[in-house]
Amino acid sequence: MLRKLLIALLFLSGVLNAQQNNIWIFGNLAGMDFNGGPPLATTAALNAPEATGSICDNQGNLLFYTNSVTVWDKNNVIMPNGNGLLGGASATQVLIIRKPLDCSKYYIFHVGDHTMASDLRYSVVDMCLNNGLGDVVVAQKNVFLSNPVGEKVTAVPAPNGIDIWVITHELNSNNFRSYLVTPAGVGPAIISSVGGFHGLTQMIGPIKASHNGLKLAVANTFGNLFEMYDFNNVNGAVTNMVNLFPLASLFNNCIYGVEFSPSDDEIYFTTCWTGNFVVQLDIPTMTTTQLASTPGNNLYLYGMVQTGPDGKLYVANNNQQSLHVINTPNTIGVGCGFVAAGFLLNVGTQSFMGLPNFVPASFNPNALTNFIDLGNDTIAPCPLVPFTVSAASVCNSTYLWSTGATTATIPINAQGNYWVIVNNLCGVDTDTIVVTVAGQPLVTVSSNTPNVCPNVAAILNASGA
Repeated sequence: MLRKLLIALLFLSGVLNAQQNNIWIFGNLAGMDFNGGPPLATTAALNAPEATGSICDNQGNLLFYTNSVTVWDKNNVIMPNGNGLLGGASATQVLIIRKPLDCSKYYIFHVGDHTMASDLRYSVVDMCLNNGLGDVVVAQKNVFLSNPVGEKVTAVPAPNGIDIWVITHELNSNNFRSYLVTPAGVGPAIISSVGGFHGLTQMIGPIKASHNGLKLAVANTFGNLFEMYDFNNVNGAVTNMVNLFPLASLFNNCIYGVEFSPSDDEIYFTTCWTGNFVVQLDIPTMTTTQLASTPGNNLYLYGMVQTGPDGKLYVANNNQQSLHVINTPNTIGVGCGFVAAGFLLNVGTQSFMGLPNFVPASFNPNALTNFIDLGNDTIAPCPLVPFTVSAASVCNSTYLWSTGATTATIPINAQGNYWVIVNNLCGVDTDTIVVTVAGQPLVTVSSNTPNVCPNVAAILNASGA
């Protein structure tokens, strides 16, 4: 097989991987669209105090979003089987990931909140259902994985660029649970017993992976726990706890939002309840900088912190028509550019505590999205026996062949180079197959021109056979 990616397509494939995070849905009807430059405020149907997740295709088009209980399609309509997910809308996190090597299917990993059973479960959305608008697969809805777990879930890609680790933490335990998701499905949990004990009542608080996938930051909002770990993306092990709580407790014991800077050298966190702060923690020096403070007790004012596709960080601004913005989060100290209420939401919408939870590494794509394979180059016998070549991919694909055909398969009845460009919700991909006829020079001949086979006897005589 000869893969010939045109320069333009090479650029598109590399860039479009990042666009799966380009539309955010959160809070009370609020949204943001990062396609085309600075984000624009949008409006959606979701109402979620905390847990929220949204996902786009590789061209930045919204596919669906969820609050861990209901799933809405891109038209803000509840999917036919989109009700009844057994997650909690008040859970700190929910996570959407694409099924490896299948861009038509997506996993929603959802957890219970403090009002219900603390299960980790997943549900699968198939974007080929419901006329391309997607639906939850009934046979893969609310699939149980573990109990009890905290309101926390994040993900780190495996080194092969295909599989992905999904990571959570047990309650009444110091066990992390890492699940390797492969094209075959969700594997068994890898258990790492390390770090602080998470009590049964300490559900609230996030887990965030660094963008390079090598670190985890974990907080229990009411558990006096804030820790950083190493993560092994080969075997799923969590090791080497660093206790961050003494630094955080200088501001408040109640930690809610946590996020790494794009460089992974800084951690930003928010505190709540008896003291509301936004703080930067510089990892190399283990020093902190207060960025914002609002007085008041018994309050959640600053919520989740989340990296944006523009490289800025956004901080949930509870019950307000705005988000706070950190403009240059890789900069140490107040030079990071915290702006209170720096992004205005649409009138009639609000931020609550949650922001969409993404796979952190998806903001730093470094691999192409190759999903078409025409097979190996072919040496056909003479005379050539006609055969077909297929580029069939997921639903709603468009095809353009070098022959001008626009079907998923084409007949091959002459030697030559045959290429195809496929465009679908996976992105844009191309592949080429070379067909040669034994004993003939590689020239493209008309399908109406018979293949002229060489004189076999003459070839044998010339070779001395």
